[in-house]
Amino acid sequence: MYHALNTPELGKLEMVEVYNYYDIPILFSCKNAASQLYIVYFADRLPDYDMWLYAEVSIARFNLIRAGKIDLFDTFFKPEMGRLLKVTIPNNNSVEFSSEFIFPSELSEDIFPPVNDYLDIEYTPYVLQTSIVDIAEAAGREIVGLNFKSLEGYIHEDYNAEAPILQLGNVLTCFQKVINIIEATRQGFKKITPTIRKKMQFFTLTFQPGSFEIKLASKKRDDSQMKLFELPSEQNETLTQFFNLLESKDNKPDLKGILTKLGLRTTNEYRYLLTSLDKLDTDITMSWTTPIENKEVVVSFSKNEIPPLIEALKAIEEEQEDPQTIEGELIGLSLDRNRFELQENSEEDPIRGVIRDNPNENITKATISNQYKALIQEIVKRNETTNEVVKIEYILLNLEEKTQD
Repeated sequence: MYHALNTPELGKLEMVEVYNYYDIPILFSCKNAASQLYIVYFADRLPDYDMWLYAEVSIARFNLIRAGKIDLFDTFFKPEMGRLLKVTIPNNNSVEFSSEFIFPSELSEDIFPPVNDYLDIEYTPYVLQTSIVDIAEAAGREIVGLNFKSLEGYIHEDYNAEAPILQLGNVLTCFQKVINIIEATRQGFKKITPTIRKKMQFFTLTFQPGSFEIKLASKKRDDSQMKLFELPSEQNETLTQFFNLLESKDNKPDLKGILTKLGLRTTNEYRYLLTSLDKLDTDITMSWTTPIENKEVVVSFSKNEIPPLIEALKAIEEEQEDPQTIEGELIGLSLDRNRFELQENSEEDPIRGVIRDNPNENITKATISNQYKALIQEIVKRNETTNEVVKIEYILLNLEEKTQD
């Protein structure tokens, strides 16, 4: 059964906006499966059939029409593609359905909308909604979507898509920090190196209308990596751990197990991410897709489940504040200055800190350049206003010399 939203030439169409309605929509816009836009006009009603005209439009022309810069007469009499689709839909069995592409000159001018009849849509320009999977495949980048369902107090009567920049900026900053520290932990580093910051950097890709949504794209891969999309990127592996963390929100044993492996810094940064979301007082959906997997991972948080999750993280943090064992070369030790330096690996700066009060014999008799297992207490200090990490302090509690295999 053919109708105005189902034609042989255009296929099944999806309604976008209705501009005029009389029993049925008589002037509206729609799009096909490929997101091609059309303005559709109910041109004539005859005893045996209804006549519809379809004008294909680009996104740029579509927004000009919506904004009242091009009148409806020219929309159909001077179509952007030079032709129209004319569709006749029968009212009874005396005629058959028909559709054909025609030139406007083949029709009488009184068929078209009146001259100087304009739309005037006082909203943001329409933006085609491209799926996050399509974006990832086209760009060859990891894509993360952040959709804030309802920003109460910030919904503008005209735009319906606003967000306070301070709170939103905190969310994006905390997201980037969680990604960075997960990557550092995955690589076996105690600190976030400049290389990690550069490699794991995300970029704002687009803002979507309606409910407030941001899409973030990972750093572009170079030409040599572009040939290896079948292999997981480092960003892919880090995002896998990040979304595993998000998905564990309803399973406290799994949450604790994941964070135990990722360490105190990750727990700390994740809690601040959730705290920044809590301040927005909104439900949020996070999605992720990758160019090497044709799938989308989606995790939603209601605003009511974020506060108890924050409390659960605080409890996990208290347990994680126990000292950690780190292996490396002792490259500095001064009992007079109460300082030590331990080189965990060659790719990052040494761990520097203070020695515990009344150090034991293992520390006082330690030898520079030897390999040790060091028991170290990590203390993260933050700015109380901005939550920025001000300093990370390390306290050396014990040294145990590694035996040669």
